[in-house]
Amino acid sequence: MAGLSGPTMFVRDPRAKPEVRDLRLAPRPADLKGLTVGLVTNSWASFDLILQHYEKLLKERCGVGDVIYLGKETEIRLAKGSRPIPRPRLEELAAKCSVAVVGLGH
Repeated sequence: MAGLSGPTMFVRDPRAKPEVRDLRLAPRPADLKGLTVGLVTNSWASFDLILQHYEKLLKERCGVGDVIYLGKETEIRLAKGSRPIPRPRLEELAAKCSVAVVGLGH
């Protein structure tokens, strides 16, 4: 612009470009009766209490057979939601569970 002088400031846009991929959801079972459900905790301190409530509801209302917890007890932890579960542990979870619920936090 005419009449302006001084240092130049460059403004950068910090937003990443969206990654567009063709992703499909995994097949869903018709119901949860008798199935094993994995509940993955995160670093939110009280989330374990919420998952215990979910376990009760899953068993009472959906007939879930077993619930496996992964988190503090087994050192699979999503540190502030920023780190993924290590691939070998994720494969272990997939082998043991029919479905999984992952806590995302706040």
